[in-house]
Amino acid sequence: MSDKFDSMDDFTKAFEAAVKSAEEANYTEALDDCVGILQGFERDMFLRQAGPDNVGWAPLSMWTILRKGHATKLVDTTRLFNSLTAPGTEDTIWMTGDTWLTFGTSVEYSHYHQYGTKDSSGQVRMPARPHVGVDLTTAGKIGQRLGDAVAQHLGEKLNG
Repeated sequence: MSDKFDSMDDFTKAFEAAVKSAEEANYTEALDDCVGILQGFERDMFLRQAGPDNVGWAPLSMWTILRKGHATKLVDTTRLFNSLTAPGTEDTIWMTGDTWLTFGTSVEYSHYHQYGTKDSSGQVRMPARPHVGVDLTTAGKIGQRLGDAVAQHLGEKLNG
């Protein structure tokens, strides 16, 4: 592109081409940054002992506290915590493509903590302690990072 457009029509055509290009661009770096944002939020939830809605996790039973030797919720071996907050653990699910990301944990008991458990009569056996999710602030940070990546791509295409 040139450093100026001779007409609004020229600019419109260049902008439409840049937008089309942006739809097919590679945003892997920005998406990897977004995983870092998610990991930071996960770390914060574990430290606050609260879910993405900032509601504190249900208290542990006395039996669980005695068995573990402490009252920190969702931390026994740190396996679940590390899988959601540290890059590269064997339990971390982190995949990014040009325009997508998948993030989570393969720790098999995560689901039980997220949704809780009930016995055969329907009584709560273990209360839910939601530990995967995002709040509006985190979603905004992710949106800002991706928006910046798209804006950078458009600027590069328009400026040549």
